[in-house]
Amino acid sequence: ALVTYRYESLRSHLVKSDVCPHDKQSFRSCEKLCGGIECLQEINGLHATVVYLSIIRCVIIAFIDSSSPTSDRIYYAWLAVFICRLWRTWLDLVPKQDLDNRISQMANLSDIAKGKFKQKATKKIFFITSSTFLCLELNAHHLTYLTLLVAESQLPPEILKISLFSSQTCENFFRLARSMSGTFSTSVNLSVQQFLNRQEKIS
Repeated sequence: ALVTYRYESLRSHLVKSDVCPHDKQSFRSCEKLCGGIECLQEINGLHATVVYLSIIRCVIIAFIDSSSPTSDRIYYAWLAVFICRLWRTWLDLVPKQDLDNRISQMANLSDIAKGKFKQKATKKIFFITSSTFLCLELNAHHLTYLTLLVAESQLPPEILKISLFSSQTCENFFRLARSMSGTFSTSVNLSVQQFLNRQEKIS
């Protein structure tokens, strides 16, 4: 009953667009899904999904959440990296046939779709993209390096306000600047000078 209640609680906070496979850049949807990890842990057959969402939550804590202390940022950044390293190592070791068998067990695919999927499938499709993995590695190393430079007083402490460097912060700031148009204005674009003027007002 508790699992059912938690599942219903999670589902009540989600909308169809949150799990739309065509929209892969919805940060708010990621936040909602990551907020339900504890609920998903108690549902059988979702272990891989929980691990994947845990990686995303580690990234959010390490690089996006403005309230995260530096020690937590470093911990969760490297936790995400090491989980991905283990994931990739496991893929290198597991036989391709085992992965094909897992595809065969997917209930949401027809037999024809499964056959085509197996023919085209390589181990790479079971892992995050190479650019994403490289980004995780670089960010974790860079964060550690910046922290060491600050500890050695070679850089000011302000450099560790990592959340201000994320694209989410920039997008939110730009969205706020664009919303400052007049009530009857239909223009959504603005020049560089207009943006600079508005950011002064926001600041």
